[in-house]
Amino acid sequence: MNKVYNIINELNQDEKVDGIILQLPIPNHLNERILIGEN
Repeated sequence: MNKVYNIINELNQDEKVDGIILQLPIPNHLNERILIGEN
């Protein structure tokens, strides 16, 4: 989970990235709410 979250966070900080698309549904072992920013 931390690896995926860290990658999304790094991309979110990158000025060259305009958007991130997370394709749902995601595997059950990942917390969808955390990954899409609904803490």
